[in-house]
Amino acid sequence: MSAHPLGFSEELTVLLGTALKIAQSLQLDRLDSKNGSEIVDETSSITHRKSILKLEIGRRLWSQLCVQDWFSLPSGGSLIRPNEFTTIKPSNRDHVTMAHIDDTYPTYISYGNYLNDIAKVMAEQDQQTS
Repeated sequence: MSAHPLGFSEELTVLLGTALKIAQSLQLDRLDSKNGSEIVDETSSITHRKSILKLEIGRRLWSQLCVQDWFSLPSGGSLIRPNEFTTIKPSNRDHVTMAHIDDTYPTYISYGNYLNDIAKVMAEQDQQTS
């Protein structure tokens, strides 16, 4: 996000807009929960673990795109509205086994989710004042 103070706000806006359209065409904005089918334990197959990994990668990409967009609000507005997508935040998972890790255990995903929560509050406030 150093583009703004360096005078590259227009270029950043074009890149974020392009990334948003690509993400939407890949339906990264529509990755909701699968109602329990995301549970991974020692009996889970490799195929199931890989499908969970693919889903989590999509959620992480979408979450990061939202954070980048929402943190750019003061510089030019937001392209992503918090109520216009169904993708849930990424979950804490062990990267090898894809087993769920308790949310109270800090990981780099929990830090990313924290940033997402802050950015989402900014976007919701902006949406209410518009």
